[in-house]
Amino acid sequence: MGAKGKGSSQRRSRLAALAGVVSLVACTGGGTPAPTAARSTAGSVHAGGAAPSGTARVSAGSEVGESDWTATVRPLGEPDESTARALAGQGGAAPAAQSVAQSSASGGSSRRVNPAVVSLLNAANAHSRNGDHPRAAASLERAIAIEPDNAWLWHRLAVTRLAEGRLDQAAGLAAKSNALPGADRGLQADNWRIIAEVRRRQGDADGAAAAKAEARRLAQ
Repeated sequence: MGAKGKGSSQRRSRLAALAGVVSLVACTGGGTPAPTAARSTAGSVHAGGAAPSGTARVSAGSEVGESDWTATVRPLGEPDESTARALAGQGGAAPAAQSVAQSSASGGSSRRVNPAVVSLLNAANAHSRNGDHPRAAASLERAIAIEPDNAWLWHRLAVTRLAEGRLDQAAGLAAKSNALPGADRGLQADNWRIIAEVRRRQGDADGAAAAKAEARRLAQ
């Protein structure tokens, strides 16, 4: 083979080698990872125990199982009915029930609760439905011992004491609920309605009117 033929052959060899290098860089460089690698990465995240972004929350109005670890501050939907029953005869009873239902449905801030608290809340609601308010109160007190800073638990106990006719305790518990940082405006308004009803039953018309006015202000 002449010198010209050898030169052409060498150029072709160099071009082929260069093409192979470029192909290798494209496969191993900073390009898009292969689909199998992406799937493997995603699988390792879940295998590592990371909670999915769509972690289910307990919806208001449904009974919660002891295995559930998340719940809203107001995890059950009974307080609206209980409040309506406890405030029977009061002009603001229906708004109170509606306010609690709306506040529960809107969610409010959420928090993790002990499964024992969820179980005790379910027990308290069952006792309240059966008219056994002392046992409902006992369950709520046990729940409060576990979560003493849960403003909604104190409110539920206030509702239960009002249903029992223990007026001073009901007003004090409602005030305690309002003093806790977890009490939103809707819950505070409900507590003021309890206080208003207590004052009305005790013959304090002016005090009842003032408490109702505060409830209306908070409900706005």
